[in-house]
Amino acid sequence: MSPRTQSKTQDRKKGDVPHSYLEEIVDSSNDAIIGETPEGTIAMWNPAAERLFGLKSGEIKGKRITAIMAPDRSHELARMMKQVRQGKRFDHFETECVNKDGLSIDVSMTVVPIQDDKGNIVSVLSIVRDITRRKKGRATIERRNRELLTFHRLSEIVLSPRSLAESYLDIVDEIRAATGFPIASIALFDEARQMITFQGLRGLPRRPNQSVLELPVDETISSVVIRTGKPLIEMHVLDQPAYRSKVMRWSRAQTFVGFPLKVDKRIIGCLNLAHTKSIEISPDTSRWIESLANYVAVLTERKRSEEELRSSREQLRELSKHIQSVVEEERKRIAREIHDVLGQELSLLQLELSLMVDQLGQSEKELRKKAKSMSKLIDVSIQSVQRISADLRPTLLDNLGLGAAVDWAAKEFQKRTGIPCHFSVDPPEMKVDQERSTALFRILQEAFTNVLRHAKATKVSVQLVKLPGAVVLTVQDNGVGISLQRITDSKSVGLTGMRERVLPWGGTLAITSKPAKGTAIVVTVPIEL
Repeated sequence: MSPRTQSKTQDRKKGDVPHSYLEEIVDSSNDAIIGETPEGTIAMWNPAAERLFGLKSGEIKGKRITAIMAPDRSHELARMMKQVRQGKRFDHFETECVNKDGLSIDVSMTVVPIQDDKGNIVSVLSIVRDITRRKKGRATIERRNRELLTFHRLSEIVLSPRSLAESYLDIVDEIRAATGFPIASIALFDEARQMITFQGLRGLPRRPNQSVLELPVDETISSVVIRTGKPLIEMHVLDQPAYRSKVMRWSRAQTFVGFPLKVDKRIIGCLNLAHTKSIEISPDTSRWIESLANYVAVLTERKRSEEELRSSREQLRELSKHIQSVVEEERKRIAREIHDVLGQELSLLQLELSLMVDQLGQSEKELRKKAKSMSKLIDVSIQSVQRISADLRPTLLDNLGLGAAVDWAAKEFQKRTGIPCHFSVDPPEMKVDQERSTALFRILQEAFTNVLRHAKATKVSVQLVKLPGAVVLTVQDNGVGISLQRITDSKSVGLTGMRERVLPWGGTLAITSKPAKGTAIVVTVPIEL
């Protein structure tokens, strides 16, 4: 031995740890420590290994480490050990072992080759840590993340702008992906008609393109779930005559899983899943499908309620539009009769009175005086008839259009109230259909009424602009302003009526106001280009 080699050996011997101390460390370790001979048999087996695998040292020594490996993982260990005997080390290698009773254990193994001074491998040391709980916890977290992602996707599908009928196929596809069942549908129960509508039908071999099907409830396997309110899980389902419904025969299913769709203890349908193979349904799978059924029930019922509410609102708006149209037609008729009939009669009366005055002698001063007074009264009455007729339905709106009618209304407001009112229109020759013109004109009238009653304004400006795709009416004053509470108050009939007038065309009404700085009302009504 060279002096240098001898020196290294002596230094190592000085730093050697006593053998008894090493044994104590191995025996007190919480990790299983297994030592193997170069031939591959177990020579060391500490107490932690006994606890982990349920095997005493005497039961395992002399055997190969593959005795504790899961049968389908032994080849992994064999490949690894081949490399270890060539000097390679493996850290935290995850694999699967079995204990004395054959139960699976997930472990993390660190395998280290032990070499002598000459570099020869004299043993292999394996440190084995039980990671079963950690792995199960990780699997649980991953499963929960997948479930949350599924719930999120279902929410996105149901809450999208599409109708519920258009969304069922995507809902069912998401459920199929989340559960692994190739055949699925959502069966909705119509209690009044005693019918079931299968929505989003997927995976029927005999009806691959049929996504919607309606059948009497008693002709479906879903009826069992709906009648009892309890889940139905059946294997070899077609072997049972009671379950050989038309849909089940089409599906050629061996396994059926059905969970009720419940909303506030009310059953609205059933989530149907089926498989062409006979498979065991674990408690975890059953709970997962139940969660999906409950979530889908809540989402679909919410969407259905929203659609019903939206439909009801649309019907109310159509009714409001119809009522407004009827009212405008009636106003037009009354205005025409007042102007044509009453106006003409007053004009004739004025003419008759003038003729009568001409026939009176100069000595009839008192009668002439009274006749002139009557003539003035008739003139005032004619003006009142014209004003009332114009308020009911200005002929300018029908004859010259919205711009001229708004200009007339602004001038009339200034004339009656004494409040300066500036009006601008762009373009001057604006063409807007009669229904939209009427709605904007009535909104302007209501705005003027609000200014007169509440604003205490000293000036008002009105602007009418036609943009690409919309007409915008702006009414602004310098009054005391409107409180936010009044703007948002549903009991404010005037403001609510103004908003309702533009809704049939998807129009908007925006109100901005500051105390002592006035109010601006901006009405935007879409028009066809």
